[in-house]
Amino acid sequence: MSEIQQEYDKYPDLYGRYGDLTEELHVLPMGPGEGEELSPYDSWLNDMSSREDAQFETIPFNPTLHPEQRMYPPKLEAKDQFPDVPDWVYYAGVNVKLVQSLGLRAFFRLSHQLKKQPVSPDDPSPLVERLVTDQLEGKNTLVVSSHHTFTEMGIVKAMRFCAKKDRPRIDQEGMVMSRLMTRQQYMGKPIVDHFTPMGGIYFTYPISESSERHKVPIKANALGNALFKRVLRADLARGGLELDVALTGKQIIKVKGENGGLDHSEIPGITQTSARMIKGFHNVIAFTQLYSPVTGRQEMDIGQLHDVQELLRTNSPEDIADMLYGGEIASSIERYTGKEVRYRKLSDRLGRQAIEQGFK
Repeated sequence: MSEIQQEYDKYPDLYGRYGDLTEELHVLPMGPGEGEELSPYDSWLNDMSSREDAQFETIPFNPTLHPEQRMYPPKLEAKDQFPDVPDWVYYAGVNVKLVQSLGLRAFFRLSHQLKKQPVSPDDPSPLVERLVTDQLEGKNTLVVSSHHTFTEMGIVKAMRFCAKKDRPRIDQEGMVMSRLMTRQQYMGKPIVDHFTPMGGIYFTYPISESSERHKVPIKANALGNALFKRVLRADLARGGLELDVALTGKQIIKVKGENGGLDHSEIPGITQTSARMIKGFHNVIAFTQLYSPVTGRQEMDIGQLHDVQELLRTNSPEDIADMLYGGEIASSIERYTGKEVRYRKLSDRLGRQAIEQGFK
């Protein structure tokens, strides 16, 4: 039995209902007059690569060379690339990459900041130690990124990986990524390969204006997100998962003024489905990392570790998402950019929708 058939057999109900829609995303069936059209993902990738701030190169669809491009499996497992290498060498290699991204001074300063970070204003114990303890006790933690830049998510993940000495728990580390990114590379290396040495990758299928514009099939999004929920639910039940995610699904928008400089930043809207992810975790914490033109150096803000169940006593998941993005993250970005940050609360958008539907 082939490996891909084994993956189908893990999700018989979903495979029986949808089949495998991989080619519907990556390959356009050639028909009369369709020779110059593009598949949904190729169209989307062409649009992204044409942008002024494009950071990634496109990878051709080749599921033999890049099996992660398939819809099955929904998760790419973590991979210790050098299992025979001693820990100190392994972590040193990750730290070298951090120095290359941040610079030596910023690396030492931010590493020290993370190691000294308390759990919360009311709990002075080290955050790093608490995160390790929670994993060992089977508690799940959601790490929310501002997603100010692409590299931010990798930097935040790598810094915690080294500070916590996560190598023995690499299978309990993960991050959420759009399947579209399996068709992209960064600095000559597939994006997924930058992250699997620090944890598994859970693939989602964002439903957005972009996905609609590039005609991503609704049934493909439905299948992909159902698979994501299935595998995530199983890992949450196992316990001890520390998952990195940008609930916005895309980077913060930097709006330029007439002089070409930054006028203000806009935090993309969060969907109700994304906000409800928070309910499955014991803890949630927000990280923001960016270069600050105000201070002239790399900066990082670490929010307090919140008890999700405690918050849910008086708040909805949507309220919690608004608190993280409209509060902690927005204030950090505003402080370090010196410019206004705009965020439209999910709870306000839902309230407006309810009012509008009431008049129909």
